[in-house]
Amino acid sequence: MNSIISIDYGTRKSGLAYSVEGFCFAWKTVSTVDLLTILPKWIQERKAELVVIGMPYNIDGSMSKHGKRVSEFARKLETRSEEHTSELQ
Repeated sequence: MNSIISIDYGTRKSGLAYSVEGFCFAWKTVSTVDLLTILPKWIQERKAELVVIGMPYNIDGSMSKHGKRVSEFARKLETRSEEHTSELQ
């Protein structure tokens, strides 16, 4: 797997990084409200084979309150990415 994008989803800001041939690079920090606009195009530009989103779990392994927001974001991103991919075809 050559190209991976990772997202550290935050309530106000989110961190984005990518890997190429096993090397990881921080890309930038963006406003969380802009993520769904930025990511589909960036995923395509980087030719990402995988998108990894950090999930915040509680120490006991249960889903944290923020984890529920991250899960919702992941579902929205998946839907938006599918829509973006079909527009490009």
